[in-house]
Amino acid sequence: MLGQVFMNVLDADKDGTLTSDEMAKGFDTWFSAWNSDKSGLLTEEQLRDGLIQLLMGTRQRGGERGGGFRGGFGGPPRDR
Repeated sequence: MLGQVFMNVLDADKDGTLTSDEMAKGFDTWFSAWNSDKSGLLTEEQLRDGLIQLLMGTRQRGGERGGGFRGGFGGPPRDR
């Protein structure tokens, strides 16, 4: 399940494989979006909320890119 989610979201050129660059860019984008307090550190809560948004965004779009590479991978975490 998660493998398909990550492939759908991270595979920027849609060639069915992930490069190191695609992985790094994807995780950097997630980190920036989920680090809502801009502390440079993710809390367990920020990580959990970001992953939930990623997975829910992917499911709501029928398995499509979950917000897309340029769209922030499902968006930033909700405000508290």
